[in-house]
Amino acid sequence: MTNTFGNNTDIKTGFSNIDTITGGLKRKDLIVVASRPGIGKTTFAINLAYNFCNNNYTVAYFTLESSGTQFVKKTISCISKVSIKNIVSGNVDDEQHKDIVDYATKLIDKQLYICDKANLTIVDFENKCKELKKNNGLDVAIIDYLQLLSLGKVEEVDTTNISSRKYEIDYLLRRLKVIARELDIAIIVTSQMHRSSELNGNPQASDFRESSRVEQYADVIFLMSVNKDSPNNMKTMDIIVAKNTNGETGVVGLKFDKSTYSFNELHQ
Repeated sequence: MTNTFGNNTDIKTGFSNIDTITGGLKRKDLIVVASRPGIGKTTFAINLAYNFCNNNYTVAYFTLESSGTQFVKKTISCISKVSIKNIVSGNVDDEQHKDIVDYATKLIDKQLYICDKANLTIVDFENKCKELKKNNGLDVAIIDYLQLLSLGKVEEVDTTNISSRKYEIDYLLRRLKVIARELDIAIIVTSQMHRSSELNGNPQASDFRESSRVEQYADVIFLMSVNKDSPNNMKTMDIIVAKNTNGETGVVGLKFDKSTYSFNELHQ
C-alpha cells in the first residue's frame, strides 16, 4: 500500500509562515486566492508561480487578463527587484540590465509554462493540463482569474438555459475540483470579490463575486486584505487563510512592493 501520510505530497509556497499554517499545498486540492479588485492577487499568484518552479515544481500559468509577455516582465521585475516601470520603459542602468538578462535566462530554464490563450474555456484548460501532465509531469496549474474563464460548449450544461453568471461560476469551480483530483495536481485560481468586501472589517468567504459555493468546492481559501496598521514606509498585506481542509486557519502578513510585483516575508 502506498504511504499517503507525511509531507511527500506537500507543495511549499515559498512563504514560511503560510506553509506553517497550511502544511504546504496538496495535490488534488483546489486553492482560491481572492480579493477585491486592485489589491494584488495577480502579483501574489506570480510570486507563487515563481516560488513553485524555483523549488523544482512544474507549473502551468494561465494568464487570462494580460499577455504572456506582460506576465514575463512582471515575473522578472519580481525576482530582479527592478521596477516594472523601468523594465517596460527600458530606463535601466548597466547593472540592472545585467540582472534582468541573468534572471530572464534563469526563468527560461524553469519548468514554467505560460498560456495566454484568449477566451480560454474549461475544456481548453483541462486539455492543456492533461498534455503537460503526460509530457512534463505537471504539479501546479494557476488560473488568473476565475471570472475570465469561459464555460464554452459543455455537454453536461445547456449554456442557453443558464439563468445567471453565478450558475456558470459554480459549475467551473466544481469542474476545476474534479480536474485537480483526476490529474493529481494542485489548482490555484484567483477570484474577484465585491468591492465592498472590506467595509465591515476583513473580507469574508461570503463576499465572493458571482458565486455562493466557493467554500463548498475549495480546499484552501486565501483572502487578501491591506493591513491598515502598516507603517508609512511599508505596505503590509494580510493573507487570511480562511479555509484549510488539511489544517489550521490564520493570518499571515507579507511585505508588498507593487513597483516590483513582489511579496516578501516581514522579517526579510
